[in-house]
Amino acid sequence: MMEMDLEDYIEEVKFQMVDAYDDVLDKQTILSWEEKAREWVEKNHEKCRDIRYRSEDEIYIRVKKEEVCENTARKFYQAFVNKSTDEYWKNFKIV
Repeated sequence: MMEMDLEDYIEEVKFQMVDAYDDVLDKQTILSWEEKAREWVEKNHEKCRDIRYRSEDEIYIRVKKEEVCENTARKFYQAFVNKSTDEYWKNFKIV
């Protein structure tokens, strides 16, 4: 496990979405993912042991491996293409 700043995580996932899937995922869709990911962290931070608040502005997450951002982007892309984003968010995990 490794720790990653939440801001870095979000920016890396967005980068992966743009880099690999920009032919399908437009800017608004990617920004919508970011908003929902932030909402998920806010809603689940108390019950998720992989989210740590170091201060009000510093949030760190524990991830299993560096490829988690790439995997997160791929899973969202697949859900978007399959029109199953509701299911994606129902099963979303930060790690």
